[in-house]
Amino acid sequence: MNISMRNTTTHKTLLIGAVLLSATLAATTANAGGYAYNGNRSSQAVYDYARVLSAKPIVRYVTVRTPVRECWEETEYYTVDQHPAHVGGKTILGAIIGGVVGHQFGGGSGKDVATVAGSLIGASVANAAAHRNTE
Repeated sequence: MNISMRNTTTHKTLLIGAVLLSATLAATTANAGGYAYNGNRSSQAVYDYARVLSAKPIVRYVTVRTPVRECWEETEYYTVDQHPAHVGGKTILGAIIGGVVGHQFGGGSGKDVATVAGSLIGASVANAAAHRNTE
């Protein structure tokens, strides 16, 4: 045999050996941390824990090229007048009229009490009427 034939035979032998070795390694069961996977799904699951060394978020930016219509309701603010116009004037006018009517009753110091009571009652009635008319 010459040298070139010997190299070819050696190469073929090495190639066959490498194929057999890889097939043998692929056929063995995987073993991680002393737990072997046996392919049987009815066996109980075995869990192992490891410390996380790092984590990176997966971010994907998307550009939308078609126009999008968005609808929403905006809050509108407005002021409500809590004090209707001309209520003060109507209340004072009611107090004057009530005082005149109250002054017609009684005599002496009773006349003064009747005037004050008529003024208060007239003011109260006129104020209520003014608020009722503005609503």
